[in-house]
Amino acid sequence: MGTWFSSPVPPAGYGVHLLNGAKGGAPLAFRVAQLPPDVLAFLQESEPASASEDCLESLHFERTVDYPSVPKHIYFEGCFHSLGLTTEPVRSMHPRHGGDVDKPAAHPRIMAFIEAFRQANASWLSEIGKKLPSTIAGGIFQKLFEDGFNLADVAVQIHFGDTIEGEDLGWHRDAVNSVLHMAVSLRGRRALHSYQASSPTGGLEHVVNWQEPGQVYISSPWAFMHAVEYPSASWDDRVVAMQCRFLMKTDDLRNSNFDNEKLGFIEAFTHCLSKADVRMPTLEAIQEIMARFPNSGIPTDGGASSTID
Repeated sequence: MGTWFSSPVPPAGYGVHLLNGAKGGAPLAFRVAQLPPDVLAFLQESEPASASEDCLESLHFERTVDYPSVPKHIYFEGCFHSLGLTTEPVRSMHPRHGGDVDKPAAHPRIMAFIEAFRQANASWLSEIGKKLPSTIAGGIFQKLFEDGFNLADVAVQIHFGDTIEGEDLGWHRDAVNSVLHMAVSLRGRRALHSYQASSPTGGLEHVVNWQEPGQVYISSPWAFMHAVEYPSASWDDRVVAMQCRFLMKTDDLRNSNFDNEKLGFIEAFTHCLSKADVRMPTLEAIQEIMARFPNSGIPTDGGASSTID
């Protein structure tokens, strides 16, 4: 395996969001990193990031509307999985509407990057699984770690057109599969707006983190309110970003009782992420993993359907 590139990450920042049913706020870690320039170029050349607009539908992208008051803002999203060498679509939870759908395999370059990241950060990722509480939710996520489903739900988002800012921002919290979430900016500029505080009982402050190409953040946006600002952009200056979450089915949500477990649950993730030596993989390491793909017949558009057991 190639030498790992250790990102220059600052100390973790912490914030809170007052979770329903919890006393006080949830501790959070927010880590940032930078892709090596050659890794960024490698991912920018992947089909989702380099394709023309008229090819997006054939690549499993859908045009969606998050900002109806700004009709000239254009948003495409493609939902994929990144389960190692698996070539078949996997039935799992849709990140937007929550129902289970068949997600095709991500582009091989994206799959190889995510697997290389998991290998580079295996120590602290495995530690999270060990620290999860002995609860229904803890057991579900322990199994997701064991099965390699962490960061295996991949949404590639493409934005261009009119500006999204101010009152048009779409404030929300993600589903619980974003309790560990990695966002990777591939093209364009965007800003993550969030409400965070410095202590469980402290007042929430509006924080803005601008994301440039190659920047990465890892946090738990399930546990804090956030929104994304998009400057006006032509197609050539479009924003392309990758959102990586736990790959899970809606049954995992229905079979759990997260409301009674939220604070202890988020503490396990925050404890490990705040102390983690977050590393970005080198291009060499990614290519070594990707070299196994041709022998496994991995296509860029997926094959027959399968499900998560």
